[in-house]
Amino acid sequence: MKKTLSLLLALLMLALPACASDPTPPAEDTTAAADTTAVVTETTEPAIPNDKLPADLDYKGATFRAYTRLKYFYHGEMFIAEANGETLNDARFDAKIKVEERLKVSFKEDYYGLVDYTDNDAPRNLLLSGDATYDIFNGRHVNMFNYAAEGLAQKLTDIPNVDLSALWWDEEFSNEVTLGKEKYFALGAYNLTTYDSIHMLLFNKKLYDDLGVEEKRLGGKSVYEVVRDGKWTLDLFKSTITDVSADLNGDSKMTEVDRYAYVTPSKQIMPSFLLGMDQYMLKKDENNFLYNNMEGNENFYNMFTAIMDMMWDNNNWHPTVASTTDAQEQAEYDMFKTGLGMYCDSTGGNVSSYREMEVDFGILPYPKLNEDQENYRARSEYPELFVIPQVNNRQAMTGAVLEALSSEYYRSVRPVYFDLSLEGRDTRDSESADMLDIIYNNRVFDFGDTIFCSEIRDGKLRFMLVEKNYDLTSALASIAPKVNQKMDTLNEGFGKK
Repeated sequence: MKKTLSLLLALLMLALPACASDPTPPAEDTTAAADTTAVVTETTEPAIPNDKLPADLDYKGATFRAYTRLKYFYHGEMFIAEANGETLNDARFDAKIKVEERLKVSFKEDYYGLVDYTDNDAPRNLLLSGDATYDIFNGRHVNMFNYAAEGLAQKLTDIPNVDLSALWWDEEFSNEVTLGKEKYFALGAYNLTTYDSIHMLLFNKKLYDDLGVEEKRLGGKSVYEVVRDGKWTLDLFKSTITDVSADLNGDSKMTEVDRYAYVTPSKQIMPSFLLGMDQYMLKKDENNFLYNNMEGNENFYNMFTAIMDMMWDNNNWHPTVASTTDAQEQAEYDMFKTGLGMYCDSTGGNVSSYREMEVDFGILPYPKLNEDQENYRARSEYPELFVIPQVNNRQAMTGAVLEALSSEYYRSVRPVYFDLSLEGRDTRDSESADMLDIIYNNRVFDFGDTIFCSEIRDGKLRFMLVEKNYDLTSALASIAPKVNQKMDTLNEGFGKK
């Protein structure tokens, strides 16, 4: 991805004068003004290592079967059935064919969840009955955690041919979805939902320019430079939204036809900002088991209050109802598309929906708490997970398929996803591609935002935001019995004594 970015910048240097915010400045000009020769330096990424699978693996044409939840808003398929001329689809199809030919296997995939959310638990009966039709189940993280906790899944450490320390398994991010000592889950490169589900900030570049945000609030620096310098903090973000909201039609009311600093459905706000500041709702202790990080945590309370104030001060946020429909959520995103919001939340999988905007937009990570915070954090909301059923006795082939598919995706599909689907067409500027590196290299998973979504995020925090309810102590006490019971069940299911 860096190589693509460097080549793009080189082309821009040939066509345009250099500007102060260029991430890679041109070489010092020692020629006469009339000499327009440009020196292009190509950045070469380190070679991607090969996986360590034996070269002579041959599964004699065996069929590997997957049962996969599929939704319209992410790339959930494990195997693409056919080429269709679309670049990403065809890269995924080619990867599948390469692995089939390499391992002498064929892939078959059936789907569930196509209509609504009522069959998210569809694999359960198959797992309980010992049905051996499928070698792997892919689905909603909540359900997969339940299956593993109930003893219906095999440990990944019992599966041969899988090297969980390899680049294509993103060991650090995979550890985020691990409880206890045993590994049941890992996030391989073939699983594009791990990128689809990452949250980021979009900003309207025209509003930034029209309102003089960089000149007035960022000391004349580009916001990209501020991010790269590690100075993109909550306080600085708040300064950029000062005096942005405006009653455009002059009716003395702030409605959906007016301009706001931030337009986003209510349920996405608290977790996106909290996790950006490294404030988890639920954390893991020294033994890798869950505990409640909110109760009695002064830092968490302070950050919660700061976000509440920031949203409600000066009409910064266009308020929505708590329980939004898909149509109501889309209406918020449409406000950004039509220029009525300076910032908007997006996931990686949703960035492409903004490509028809007439106004250019850029991509940023959510702000850090302060400059002392080492890394930016990017929230992963809904990565799909897989489980290997206990009845699967073809562990070696299963491991080889997972390893070969993930290594091939890392090599040939991941760059297409980044460069074409995100960097090339959708982000409109090369510096946003730099931001994507920061975002995707700092992915985090909060159980309070995901596995405990119905109890904490959607069950309580989004209602508190909409209702301007600052009483976090009482709110947490009201959900403590449900949260603690579920937390105990999960912890015990993953080995806590």
